[in-house]
Amino acid sequence: MMIRGMLWTGLICLVVLTLGGWLFYSEKMAWSVLVGGLLTLVSFALSIRGVKKLADGVVEAAADGEELARRLARGKQETQKCILGFLVRLLIMALVLFPLVKYKWVEIFGLLIGLSVVPLAVSVIAVVVAGRFFLHGR
Repeated sequence: MMIRGMLWTGLICLVVLTLGGWLFYSEKMAWSVLVGGLLTLVSFALSIRGVKKLADGVVEAAADGEELARRLARGKQETQKCILGFLVRLLIMALVLFPLVKYKWVEIFGLLIGLSVVPLAVSVIAVVVAGRFFLHGR
């Protein structure tokens, strides 16, 4: 539930930042923010999927009553898959960003703003949760 909220918050932040780039700077700035934000949100969504598969695999192995050695081997295998997926996403992101930056199809500053959408969403969620905790005690 919280993860879905982070994705929606990230999408809302991306829309606001893209519109801000378009209104206050230029179309190229807005395009740059949009590209960076979409890249990071897609990567984040795929990361969530990988981590969820990792956690589900470990929990499933424990629930099945597999012996410890098998559970550890399965956990190690799932961890390796998760790390490999991260590295593949990182490589794909680099391959997408390289021509965009090299041929100056994007503004670097706008791209960096877009790539910061997920940390911004996490920060917004943290502030909201902390505010609820301090104001309402839950």
